[in-house]
Amino acid sequence: MNTYDLLKRLRREATPFRIEDIEARLFAVRKTQAENTLPLHKLLIYNYESFLALQRAIPNGTPMPVNEKKLREMETELDNYMTMHLPGDENYKAFIRIVSVYLTFIARKPLHPPGMLNENGQAIYRDGIAVCSLRIEEITKPSSLCRFCVSTI
Repeated sequence: MNTYDLLKRLRREATPFRIEDIEARLFAVRKTQAENTLPLHKLLIYNYESFLALQRAIPNGTPMPVNEKKLREMETELDNYMTMHLPGDENYKAFIRIVSVYLTFIARKPLHPPGMLNENGQAIYRDGIAVCSLRIEEITKPSSLCRFCVSTI
């Protein structure tokens, strides 16, 4: 499998999610973000924007091979993580899985938005560049998905 094949697969899996609905949710979250700067709002915006980028992505260049073993491991871990943290919400679990796989294997972006605040309310920067503030705390946890993330610490 290569990145073009994976992009096609993710788009097929994303068909239950209407672009218009995602755009409306993004607009609503952006509207409330001005009043509310919770990390959750930043994460929601990042996920909605990433989903829209997946839908609008135009493959160019040479497709890259996808490590299918790592992909299967990530999808299994994502399913376990989401079942533990969001039991019963199958649509949202599917949405997060699609976005996470897209970010990791196609866009090659972090799973959390750079500069997102950690549990202590801090963003972490290295040489003036925002790095994943959550990875430092989460990577040691057994259920952590950080090992699949392209972000550095």
